[in-house]
Amino acid sequence: MLGILNGLVGYWKSVVAGITGWVAGNFMVNMGSILGLIPFTGVPLPFFSLGGTNLVIMLTMIGVVLNLSAYKKSRMKGFGEERAYE
Repeated sequence: MLGILNGLVGYWKSVVAGITGWVAGNFMVNMGSILGLIPFTGVPLPFFSLGGTNLVIMLTMIGVVLNLSAYKKSRMKGFGEERAYE
């Protein structure tokens, strides 16, 4: 994730960090409930549990992160950010 964040400007860094936090949070809650550290909450394990909606949302979020990782700073203009020089 750190390699992805180095090439992005402010807004997109927040998007990538939020998506990564969401996936990691779901994983930690699921593992905590499996180990008996917290009560079961019904949060599915990312990419492994059955469930169409969760799988579609997770794959979409990972697709956004992969798409953002392909761009360089010079292409990330807009959303009120300072313009990166080419």
